[in-house]
Amino acid sequence: MKGRFFHVSIDPSPHRPTGPRRRTRCHAFCKRSPGGEARASSHSDAPLIKLDPQVNLTDVYAFIRQRPTGQKVLVVEVSVRPFSEPGDGVTYDSFSDDAIYSIHIADPNTGAQVQRYDFKFSPVSSRDGNYNRDLPTSDATKYKTYAMNSELAALINAVYGTNFATSGRFDLAAVYIPDVIRVDTTTGPVHTAGEAGFNRLSFLGGDTLTNGAGATIPDGWPNGRRFGDDVVDIALSAVASGPTYSKLTLLGDNVDHNDQVYNMTFPYAGTPNAGTRNSKDSGPNAAIPPAS
Repeated sequence: MKGRFFHVSIDPSPHRPTGPRRRTRCHAFCKRSPGGEARASSHSDAPLIKLDPQVNLTDVYAFIRQRPTGQKVLVVEVSVRPFSEPGDGVTYDSFSDDAIYSIHIADPNTGAQVQRYDFKFSPVSSRDGNYNRDLPTSDATKYKTYAMNSELAALINAVYGTNFATSGRFDLAAVYIPDVIRVDTTTGPVHTAGEAGFNRLSFLGGDTLTNGAGATIPDGWPNGRRFGDDVVDIALSAVASGPTYSKLTLLGDNVDHNDQVYNMTFPYAGTPNAGTRNSKDSGPNAAIPPAS
């Protein structure tokens, strides 16, 4: 099961009911603030919650563990938003910032609530939360400083001991400010994936063309974006090589091709995978006999 989860560790001793039956009952629900509760969850058995996946509570886990100090604790974990895919991206499966996620600890004999834990997740900073919400006309005023002073370059330097430029990044500001895809329409047709001359690294791979003013510009991203442009590798390599690009330092995510071949004519995108198989399957459907 893929998805977000949160947990709480509780010292179970103060919450145990007296008598021979020492057990604890746990349940969870999510409430939109200030609206009503989202009580319908549990995978796809409650179809209405599919309309609000960020508050879709699925599995609740509860078990006893022991800390290194010897203290015994009740661990409660709640899964939220099931069936999230890696392709959703690192920012798309966040908890909702206008919901309250609750774990209730109850006496199993009476059902009475013993303790309650509410979790509310704050909105991200204005840089991260509003960059894609604001109109591009305000990007230069609000966000240019973040492109000029690259946090990503600083993080790469800290982790890998490199010395990439972290300030004065006019090259990154030219790409990301404003937050739009720019296409120079004065050029001839660009190379598409599969054609001679195409390079997934665009200008970093020597794939360029001439615009109407006679200037040499990228054949692909950041001049528009073609199917097959390896935007992640181009961006990381630009962070490592700029702002002068006197020496190219190629970085990447070790994914240098698509799982399907791109078309050189419309629709250009690769042929979709069959809907009967996806990454949630445990493996090849080799055991399923072919249809007769």
